[in-house]
Amino acid sequence: MWFYAIAYGCTGAVRNSSDQLSVLYFVKQLHLDMSQQPTAVRLTYNLMPLAAVVGSFTAGWVSDKFFKGHRSPVAMTLYFFESLVIMVAAMIIYSGVVGPTPSGIFLAAYF
Repeated sequence: MWFYAIAYGCTGAVRNSSDQLSVLYFVKQLHLDMSQQPTAVRLTYNLMPLAAVVGSFTAGWVSDKFFKGHRSPVAMTLYFFESLVIMVAAMIIYSGVVGPTPSGIFLAAYF
């Protein structure tokens, strides 16, 4: 149980730091004035913690229901899909679609 507690603590530390870095991305790369907080950014910051909690509970439920408590099949699947999302995000960001436009801000916040 302590192993899982430490693992989830590390995951939370990574998630928290990526949340903090996203502010720098919006300011430095997209040149947004964060004092105005565009709607896409505000929604993203409000939905990120909710999505994390729902995702954690769902992953636990799936591993309990379908894999008899084994966490590794669910984790492997999640990491596989995360890799796909990172590849798609890299291609879309490299194409130049992400920018200070409403759709570009939405895509940046989405990824």
